[in-house]
Parts: sequence; C-alpha cells; structure tokens
Amino acid sequence: MPITIAKIAELCGVSRGTVDRALNNKGNVRPEVCERIKRVAEEQGYRPNRAGRALVRTRDPIRIGVIVHSAPTAFMQTLLYACQAEAAEAAGLGVQVIFRTMKGMDPEDMVLKINDLVENEHVGGLAISPLAHVHVQQALTRVIDELHIPVVTFNSDLPAINRLCYVGQDNIAAGRTAAGLLGLLLGHEPATVLVITGSTTVHQSYNERVFGFCNELSLQFPNLTQLAVQNCEDRVDLAEQIVLDTLERVPELSGIYIASTGYEGVCRALTHTGMQRKIRVIAHDLVAHNLVMARRQVLDFVLGQDAQSQGALPIRYLREFLLDGKQPEPAVQYTDIEVKFHYNITERDCADAEGRTVSLHVES
Repeated sequence: MPITIAKIAELCGVSRGTVDRALNNKGNVRPEVCERIKRVAEEQGYRPNRAGRALVRTRDPIRIGVIVHSAPTAFMQTLLYACQAEAAEAAGLGVQVIFRTMKGMDPEDMVLKINDLVENEHVGGLAISPLAHVHVQQALTRVIDELHIPVVTFNSDLPAINRLCYVGQDNIAAGRTAAGLLGLLLGHEPATVLVITGSTTVHQSYNERVFGFCNELSLQFPNLTQLAVQNCEDRVDLAEQIVLDTLERVPELSGIYIASTGYEGVCRALTHTGMQRKIRVIAHDLVAHNLVMARRQVLDFVLGQDAQSQGALPIRYLREFLLDGKQPEPAVQYTDIEVKFHYNITERDCADAEGRTVSLHVES
C-alpha cells in the first residue's frame, strides 16, 4: 500500500501540514525537521501523485515570483517572452508565476519588489536578475537563509548568496570572445579601439565583459591601443555622442566594442558620419536591431547569450524544486555564446526577433 502524507506525519511526530510544507519546499519548517521528513519519505518510498497535486494546486497554487530590471530593453523583452511561455506551462501544473518588472536599475526599487513578492504575494520561490548592490544582497540573504525560500538568479549573479542556481552567460568569456573577434578583424598593424559600457555600478555583467575584453586584448593583441572606457549609462543618445566625440578626437579609430545597451546610438553615429564598414564593431544581444545592423554590416559580429534559456529555465527549476524537490545541476549553468554576422543571419531571424516582445506592464 502506498505511503501517505498522514503516515509520514505519524512517523515523524509532526502535523500533515508540516509534512506538506517540507515535501513541497514551502518554507516555515526548521531545517532539521525538514531533513527528517524528507529522509523518512524517501525510506518509505513516498511518491507524490503529480496529477492529484496539480488539481489541488489549481485551488491553492504554488507561487513563483520573477523580478526583471530594465524590462523595456530589447533583450529583456526577449527574455520575458520566454518567461511568459514557461509560466503558461507551469500554470498547467498548478504553479502561478507573478511578475514584477522594473523600468531601470534602481536597487531600492528592487528591494521593495522582493519584499512585496515575499510578504504580500507569499511566493514559495523567487527568480531574479539581481543588481549588484548591498541592499539587494541583504534582502535576498534574508529570503534564502531566514525565510527558506529558494532563489534562482539569471542574466546576472550574486555568488555570495546561497542561491539555488544561476542561469546566464559567462560574461568574462563573452568579453574575451569579443576581443578575439575584434583582434582578428583588425589584424597585426597598430590600431585604436574604443570600449563603451553601461551602468557598471549595479550591473556586474558589464564589468565582467569589459574585464574579459580588455585583458584578452592586452594579452593577445598588443598592437591594439585601448582608449579609456566610456560609460553611456545605457542611453542611446549618450552612446551616439561618445562615438561622435571620439571620432573628432581620434580620427584614426579602428574598432568599437559596446558591452552594454546603447548599440543603436553607436550604429547611428557611424552611419551619420559615413564610417560604417570602416570601423569594426562588436556588440551583444541577438535582438532585431542588431541582427538587421549585422546584415547591413554596420555591426561586424553580434554575440548572443541565449535569452530563451535565461527566461525559461529559472521558472522551470523552481517549479521542479518546489513540486518534486529536484535540485538543478550544476548550480552554475552558463548559456552558450552564439556568434552571428552578415553571413549567418536571415530575414526570418530578424522577423522572429522582432516578434519576441511582451505586453507585460512595466512598473517604475
């Protein structure tokens, strides 16, 4: 006869509610009690009835919170598109996904959204693209260590927290890849390179990309001179002005690496000055604009970071962990670095990228 939750509760000397919370990773169970319940359940061969639990969850769903900053940007729109598709699948298993989106990168706003999801929406798991700020780290540490709510980070990471898993690009490797491509394009003659980044104070991914790029370029291409890194603050207009100003000061400029958003401004400046195809450019993100610019050879190479996986896997891993206790492996999952350029981009690629947008309300 199959073992039941009631029998496990009897064997462990706890209530059925405690067993349910422990087996479904809902929190509010002391770690040693939770461990004992799971051990007894495994020893007794307990197997949850997935269909039955899904039916119950339609009345009392498990809730997963998702927090995404910079939601209006083209890449985050693509990522959110994948999130929505995964959320629809989770709904069929009685899992509700609650989104909180941010227009920009305000750490205090992110802390408010973390607290809202935990305290008001009572989520049992949290997927977040965290900003690199001490208040965000403190809020997530409380969620994980005190409230025992599992957290999956994506796109950017906070390795210091005890998160369940990270899904995203190895940004240092992406920066090194960009350096290698630009170095091959420029050859062995002396040349000058401009690096443009974005909001580095709270977006660690940009810092990692720039570090990987600059370090690799110095080691492998000593013939290339790197100008001082410029910060466009993720603004298209500022990125455009940076390029125009640099061209005026350094007319011999040969290459540009844009590690952040703002790539529209770079392309606009080069097209306006007639320097497209003369200055080599490497950018990130396989969004519609960049694919079109690469087809026109305004951008030489565009590096992708698999928005589909970054959007879908965090929700899937939390769902599997909350429903079945399945631990994602490995704990750090780097997405592929895809390289696109003029010869491997089709019109269909551009149209598909244009269609991957969402209608989510973007909050302040």
